[in-house]
Amino acid sequence: MKSGDFRPVNGLIAFLSVLSGGFVSGGLNRDTFLIALSVFFLVLGGNGINDIFDMEVDRVNRPERPLPSGRVSRGLWTFLTVLFFVISLLLVIPAGVHHITIAGIYVILLSLYTPFFKPLPLLGNLVIALLGGFAFIWGGLAGGSVLKTIYPGVFAFLIHLSREIVKDVEDFEGDRKAGLRTLPIIIGKDKSILLSFIILLMLFFTVVSSLWFYNVYYIFGMVVLVLIPLVVFIYTGLRKQPEPGVMQKRLKILMVSGLIAITLGGV
Repeated sequence: MKSGDFRPVNGLIAFLSVLSGGFVSGGLNRDTFLIALSVFFLVLGGNGINDIFDMEVDRVNRPERPLPSGRVSRGLWTFLTVLFFVISLLLVIPAGVHHITIAGIYVILLSLYTPFFKPLPLLGNLVIALLGGFAFIWGGLAGGSVLKTIYPGVFAFLIHLSREIVKDVEDFEGDRKAGLRTLPIIIGKDKSILLSFIILLMLFFTVVSSLWFYNVYYIFGMVVLVLIPLVVFIYTGLRKQPEPGVMQKRLKILMVSGLIAITLGGV
């Protein structure tokens, strides 16, 4: 298997989000690192189980992936997916019962995402966005304070939501043939892209409102790494709509730059 089969970059972003939440809250400790590792494996497991349920859809949308391409057997893929989930649960045992509960909820929601949430317009997008945003707050919980992780959590929620909608636009053909009722299938591609830009405008105002709450390093990071690129992205995107694949990759870059800016808030 290739290293990117389970999309570890997404797992790494989630891992760093938890650490950033802990750092901003002033509580980097053993539990923070254990939870960050747990979230990394949760993302890998979530991607794995999504690929299992989505194998037929991916024959159209992502034929190069391991299952539809035949590079990996379904049995091996299922074993690795379960293993990642088990590892994620074992990692949080030393952190306490409430963290085990949170990890268990992640496993349940990620397992139900493709068969139950994804076929419903917007609901699947909201679930993934909530899980992505909560990573920062979970880091704050491990550090003993969530106050300074609320804005980062909202930031992550909005950018994940925008990107998830764009990904559904990108996957339109395969989802339509599978009979799914994703948002682009219900309201159309153009309106879905427009909604993703509206969410990014909400993100812009959320970031602006957060500037007073953190230090000068955060302000500098957010202005240079997030606000300016975000304004350029929205302006150019509304003038000439980019391809969905290009758009969602740029949003992932914006996630990383936002993560850096948020972490500066804890310096």
